[in-house]
Amino acid sequence: MKIGLYGKNFKNGSSVYLQQLVDKIRSMGGGLYVYEPAYEQLSKMVSISCEPVFFNTYEDICGQLDCLLSVGGDGTLLDTITLVRDSGIPVFGINMGRMGFLSSIAKDEIIPALDCIASGDYTIEERTLLHLDSDNA
Repeated sequence: MKIGLYGKNFKNGSSVYLQQLVDKIRSMGGGLYVYEPAYEQLSKMVSISCEPVFFNTYEDICGQLDCLLSVGGDGTLLDTITLVRDSGIPVFGINMGRMGFLSSIAKDEIIPALDCIASGDYTIEERTLLHLDSDNA
């Protein structure tokens, strides 16, 4: 299974959870796909025992990933949606903050959540993205 990891700014207290996440993805055997702008910060916080495959754009992931993990908060999840667009790649939000209204996987539920993803034991909630263009300034 090819799982991508997307994030923007990882908090200092999240390194234990990030390590669990990276280790679990690696144990699933599909390789580690990482959003390149986040890699430098991620690599300073966790031990990455393999060379990841990097992605930056929609074109890099379309048709390449089975799912994408958005690690952060609700703002990060919204940014992930703009990256994924209409690719059909399921996005799973892992909340590293406090509230997590949109990111439904809590940081202490990473391993069970990834087990469910690997076994296909999840449901996909279709969401609509609204876009508005206006000439009014």
